Amino acid sequence: MLALCCGSCSSRLVQVSDWTREASSHWSVRLWCPECWYERQVTLDQQQAMLLSLGIEDGLACLLDGLLELDELPATEPGNHRRLRYS
Repeated sequence: MLALCCGSCSSRLVQVSDWTREASSHWSVRLWCPECWYERQVTLDQQQAMLLSLGIEDGLACLLDGLLELDELPATEPGNHRRLRYS
């Protein structure tokens, strides 16, 4: 199983910044952490590359769902923001 977390700060927000096919069954992938800027190069086999691809697609689907939800919120005029009161 491919565990995508930062090797420096353990963040789960690790992103792929570059990839190259090394051979017919291996990929060289550069992973980058947006929280601490740590980068590392890993070599993935075909199955690991497929799992990474599926994980990226799932993340993009969640992002698009969130954008659709934001699009359904009522628009407000600039400077007319509601203030929440905390008890």
